[in-house]
Amino acid sequence: MKKSLLFLLSLAVCVSLFAQEAVPEATADDAEISATAPADWYFSVGVAYRKFDRPKFKVVTNISPDLEDTMLVLNGQLVSIDNSNMAAAAQAAGYRTGRAGVGELTFANITGGGGVATSKGSYSKSENLGGTIGGSLSLWTDGNLDLAFVTNLSFFEMDSASRGLKGGSSYEAMLFKQFVGWNGDGDYNRNVGGPTTNMGTSEATGLASTGKAKFDMQLWVVDAGLSLGYNFDCGLRLYLAGGPTLSLADMETSSSGHHKNELEFNWGLYVAGGASYWFTEFVGIAAEVRYDDGFGTVGTRYAKQNLDTLGGSVKLLVRF
Repeated sequence: MKKSLLFLLSLAVCVSLFAQEAVPEATADDAEISATAPADWYFSVGVAYRKFDRPKFKVVTNISPDLEDTMLVLNGQLVSIDNSNMAAAAQAAGYRTGRAGVGELTFANITGGGGVATSKGSYSKSENLGGTIGGSLSLWTDGNLDLAFVTNLSFFEMDSASRGLKGGSSYEAMLFKQFVGWNGDGDYNRNVGGPTTNMGTSEATGLASTGKAKFDMQLWVVDAGLSLGYNFDCGLRLYLAGGPTLSLADMETSSSGHHKNELEFNWGLYVAGGASYWFTEFVGIAAEVRYDDGFGTVGTRYAKQNLDTLGGSVKLLVRF
């Protein structure tokens, strides 16, 4: 992003110097021409800003890899196999655990699972900045009023990431019942013999799962519209502009090892208001505030981005 902004700034300086050198010396007849009179067209280059909403993520979450292959089922939840959990499960099953005995408890072999968590990412302030180039062609003038065709091409580059935590995630498990023996000291032993009852595969919930998603996007926005302005004798022009936009979003996303890339087009509208000031007949500056309304969102199965934004731009203007 810094390199692209530096390139645009260098381009603006070069174009400005070229325009100054290309201008012939003024004659007496030229003095009668107002510096505010619009030329047929002008070129612009500058910096654009858009306050993008935070991207929305759908994070693929996985059950913690630290879980044991076999776990104990206690009150419908999976817990680790230890003496305290075994005692609680035995008591919940109605067995007397204060003395030596044998009981049948339920265990599960984890075969896979996870969930999907929703979260939001964020962008740094520099990622809301982009470069913009454009042009304007005068269509009509009447006194101090003028109407012009305007077009711009802007570029933004951004990336974001988010972690997701899903409570009660689903998991698949092979359930089975197994006899457990215990002594009066509270020590438990699964290997006491007796049949093991296979209860089949179960899909249930109850575990927390985590994941991470990343989102990278390069956004190109081209617009074409009309600008209605009022020109003051001092070289100042106030204007309102608006028209359709076409955005091209090149997106790369990943979530917990899953990848999905998309290239999407998005139509929209923009309205803007601003002012321009011409230092000479050939070099000026413009600043505007702008609102973009995108028709829908862009994204992949793992991330969505709203293109409705409030922003603005500062541009160098050059007439030829």
